[in-house]
Amino acid sequence: MPLVNSILNIAALLLWISWRASRFDPLARPMASTLVGTLRKAGSSRTGDWTYPLVIAGLLLIRAVFYWQVGPALNWTPRLELPATLLPFRSDLLDRILLFSLLSFGNLLAPLYLWLLFLAMINRRMPDMDRWQRMVRLNLWPVGRWHWALQLFLPMLATVLVWLALRPLLERVQALPAAPFSARWLAQGWFVWAGWFLSVKYLIAALLLGHLVNSHVYLGRHPLWDYASASAAPLLRPLRWLPLRTGRVDFSPVVAIALVFGGDHFASIALARAFPL
Repeated sequence: MPLVNSILNIAALLLWISWRASRFDPLARPMASTLVGTLRKAGSSRTGDWTYPLVIAGLLLIRAVFYWQVGPALNWTPRLELPATLLPFRSDLLDRILLFSLLSFGNLLAPLYLWLLFLAMINRRMPDMDRWQRMVRLNLWPVGRWHWALQLFLPMLATVLVWLALRPLLERVQALPAAPFSARWLAQGWFVWAGWFLSVKYLIAALLLGHLVNSHVYLGRHPLWDYASASAAPLLRPLRWLPLRTGRVDFSPVVAIALVFGGDHFASIALARAFPL
């Protein structure tokens, strides 16, 4: 069942990404000055705008009903693993398993937007002429153009506030033991954000590997490879003073990946010791 839940989460996330990417379809908002602008897309775009959210909501609801029907027979207790705690939910109660379905998807969606914020921060000087950076900023709405300090602080504050709002509900459904308000609540919210933010290491590794391959292997001209190299440049800037280049081979991306995962390892240990599951 955990594998099924993970697959359905990924399916819902892909639907979300498709929904958000559909607004960048050149046929959806054509410009008269381009050849694409002379084409007209068949059908109404408004219907497509509503289709994805409805399908996602239906998927989350249907899988909750499925868990409710099958979970008790399998003696399955769904558990939502957050960076700060482990939340168990009873599968024999529909309202609780529905809450698990929603929060499980949110636990995958929130890191995605932190990745987008990270791209907005490191590429804040990149113009909107770059299609990929424009897509990042438009997905973040006005937040994509805010100062990097606000982009870093406000998601942390929002995560803490959402955690404080959800905490009484989680206690009511017995996913958390009842406890009076304390500074530990605030700390747990911060650690949830920190754990999500640490997942940026996978994005950093992908950007650096893309830059490394693009620098040494000709893969043709594609905007994605250029964007990966442009995004890797600010990440490698602190290592410029080290003698990591031998001839035409640059080892700085490899060293940077090792430093990122090494730092993440020690940070994860610190989080686990501060709030053991």
